Amino acid sequence: MGIVVDVTEQRHHLRMQEARLKFSERVRDMTDTAEIAALAARVIGEAPHVRRVGLCDIVRDGKAIDVRAEWTAPGQPSLVGADKNADFAVFASALKAGETVVMTDARTDPRAAGQTPPGVDALANLPLMAGGRLEAALFVNAAEVRDWAESELGFMHAMLERACTAIDRLRSEAKCDVLERGSRTG
Repeated sequence: MGIVVDVTEQRHHLRMQEARLKFSERVRDMTDTAEIAALAARVIGEAPHVRRVGLCDIVRDGKAIDVRAEWTAPGQPSLVGADKNADFAVFASALKAGETVVMTDARTDPRAAGQTPPGVDALANLPLMAGGRLEAALFVNAAEVRDWAESELGFMHAMLERACTAIDRLRSEAKCDVLERGSRTG
């Protein structure tokens, strides 16, 4: 008689925990917001079967996104800087309501309405809300149809929050530096 234990989920959980720690250690010394966003995208992108990860700002009064940073698998086109109002429109109302949008098969999901980038078979879009408003979003595109585990979505959300917190910290420090320099010269 033997006992078989599936450790796949345990290994996956451990990898996500290690990734969060790695991000926290590396972000501490960063002084560039774009660098922080790129690191977060890369850390999330190291998950198996992920094709693209991006962090984006919400622009044009919530009508479009501006991709701040991304990680892509080799051969994938970049979306950085693109004003993606058409792609965003499909998910805008759910994200503005603070809802995570998950599609296990974006090719057949009626919400996608043919608006997902080519080669995106599954996706997860996560909002970051501040003061009841959609401030930023994270998108993760998978290379194949897949179910997204709750632990994966939790990891993605935690990474989005950590990246945005670090970026906000840098922006606040920069404002304080400007005020401090102004008070010395005035």
